[in-house]
Amino acid sequence: MDGGGFKRVVLFKFKEGVAVEEMLNGLKKLFSEIDLVKSAEWGEAADIEGSGASATAALPSPAKGFTHAVVMRFDSQEDCLAFMTHPAHVELGATFLDAVDDFLGLNFPVLSLK
Repeated sequence: MDGGGFKRVVLFKFKEGVAVEEMLNGLKKLFSEIDLVKSAEWGEAADIEGSGASATAALPSPAKGFTHAVVMRFDSQEDCLAFMTHPAHVELGATFLDAVDDFLGLNFPVLSLK
C-alpha cells in the first residue's frame, strides 16, 4: 500500500443565519488562488444513521452537531502548512471563525488502503 499525499479535513458548525453559500464561494475563490491544494471537496452532513428504522436509528448522531465539511489534498505536509499560513487562508479563516460555533481540523499523511 502506497502513500497518497497529505490531507486536511475540517468540520464546521455554522451559526444560525450564516449564509453558508457565501462561505463556500469564499473557499472556491481561495482554492483557485492557491495551487498548493491539489483537490478539494465540500459537503453537507447527511444524517443517514438517524433516518429510517435501522438498528442505528436509536444511536446519537456521530456528527456531533457538525453540519459541513471540507476535505483537501496536498502533495506534502509542507504544502499543507504553507497553505494554512498563506495570507489569503488566514484572512478567510478569520471570516470562518466569525461564522461558526465550532470547527474541528484534522491533518494526516494518507496511506491508501484500496
